[in-house]
Amino acid sequence: MIWKKIADIILKNRLLILILIAVSSIFMGYEASKVRITFNGGKVLPGYNEKAGHIKDMSAGAVVIAALFALITGTIIFLPKLLLLFK
Repeated sequence: MIWKKIADIILKNRLLILILIAVSSIFMGYEASKVRITFNGGKVLPGYNEKAGHIKDMSAGAVVIAALFALITGTIIFLPKLLLLFK
């Protein structure tokens, strides 16, 4: 019974789910490119460099902010549908 409800929700919202997967994939690809830049930056600047440390901290902060926005967006999109599922 519950699997039928889940299947109905997925089928009704398939475009929204596809868009969410596409946006998530783009975001993860962007983050992967930043990891490569950070790794190469460590090779160029051996030892501890205070400016490089600040740049890495700011990048990590940007990732946290992006993750919070993703969490809020996912909650806005899916919470009403989940509440309807369990009524």
